[in-house]
Amino acid sequence: HVLLLANTDQSIELAMRLICNHPELLLEKYDKTRWGEAKFVGENSLHVLIVSGREEQVVECVTLAAAKLNDEELEQLYSAQTEGVFFDDAPQRWYGGTPLSYACCFGMQQAVRAMLATRNGIVSLNNVDHACRRTGFLPLHAVTANRLRHMYQFLTGETLDEPANPQLAVCASHLGQNDNHLAGLKPLALAASRGSRTMVMHILKEGQTHENWKGGLI
Repeated sequence: HVLLLANTDQSIELAMRLICNHPELLLEKYDKTRWGEAKFVGENSLHVLIVSGREEQVVECVTLAAAKLNDEELEQLYSAQTEGVFFDDAPQRWYGGTPLSYACCFGMQQAVRAMLATRNGIVSLNNVDHACRRTGFLPLHAVTANRLRHMYQFLTGETLDEPANPQLAVCASHLGQNDNHLAGLKPLALAASRGSRTMVMHILKEGQTHENWKGGLI
């Protein structure tokens, strides 16, 4: 993690050599320390590479994981959630928790496609079990909250084998104490609650709103 966080070409190259020789390193993540709760609990190598803008290396790691890790390990890799206190604040609060959600929020379409190609449906845009344990967000909710119109269009478009379902609501069972107001919100209602006129207009234009109006949430 230290090499990845340094985010120089040299440190990234060395980190990737280590990962290629020992793919199990991908499963390592920040944990609590003897000094108390670490700020970055739950963050793994994919998270770090994504926020560092290293899409090429993310895709390389995803490809390596598919070839070298078993299904249980792949589930562990892609279900990892950023849960440390650092992630309580904006903007990182709104990224979702998993590597897939982070890749969506950082506009990494190639990385998203690579993750979704993981065998046996281990990675999915619509897996409620992988919803963020802080905000209840699935990836489509995360890109909506971050006002990423191009990623919303990409995730719901026909170029993906299993597009994101715009009728799935924020997962109430995963919400933290301070986010109960998000419970049950679908993307249109979420965009409105975030005060994003551009996202509201974009979702309306996409024509995916017939269910979103139920319940008077707008």
